[in-house]
Amino acid sequence: GNTDIAPAPKLTLYQNNQIVSPNAVNADLDLLIKWSPFTIGEADANGILDDVITVVTEDCHGKTINRTPLPFYGDKPAFTFRDTQHTVPAGTLKSGRRYRPRVEHINIVYSNDYMDMPELASYGSVTKLYIHTTGENVSDECP
Repeated sequence: GNTDIAPAPKLTLYQNNQIVSPNAVNADLDLLIKWSPFTIGEADANGILDDVITVVTEDCHGKTINRTPLPFYGDKPAFTFRDTQHTVPAGTLKSGRRYRPRVEHINIVYSNDYMDMPELASYGSVTKLYIHTTGENVSDECP
């Protein structure tokens, strides 16, 4: 695939169809994470795995609480360079806490099928963001 380095994704957060500050996320609403286009992303000429986008949200302990589907795993397809947004459902985040979503554009530069096992070489550009939810934290966890 293309061996140029992709620019890091630029992230914008939305709730109720409006841009929201990372310091004012309402845990009771869906959080829509949008990112800039994966400008050098492309389909895999070998048909194994198109350039991938992953979105992972972790709590203050680094525990994954929400993520996009993984390649080659589960029923849902992984996000590709064609995707532009992901929703963290209302209620996934808790009030008065901080979280770290990250979006990575993964450029697959080599793919091969070896005995029904995918061989891949890739590199990625990632943006990490700290967000804080509004309201009172009713536990001692993740201040």
